Amino acid sequence: MNKGVFRISIASLILVVLFSSCIPAVTTETQDSGEMQTQVALGMQATVDFLHPSPTLTLTPTLTPTSTSTPTLEPVMVQVSEDTLCRQGPDKQFLMMGDLAPGIEQEVLARSTDSNY
Repeated sequence: MNKGVFRISIASLILVVLFSSCIPAVTTETQDSGEMQTQVALGMQATVDFLHPSPTLTLTPTLTPTSTSTPTLEPVMVQVSEDTLCRQGPDKQFLMMGDLAPGIEQEVLARSTDSNY
């Protein structure tokens, strides 16, 4: 047997088996037209439901923002070990603001941009 004919025969046999399962069985009972229409409508509705399922609502939980506390920064304090002249900057060219005696704490008001003073 030719391979091409063999393949066509197998394909035809598979199609016949598939289509034979789709043919409704012949019964001797008679059905009234109302019952038949109901069965057809139910079959069509099942097909529509399968092909075009109804969208479902999916709830996604959302996070509720919580308040974050901002820390209150304590002032930076300085103490010196000997009498110290305090200036507006890190060199003698800056104006003098006062002096600081040992054992007295004083708040630091600022620092240089490079954080060295």
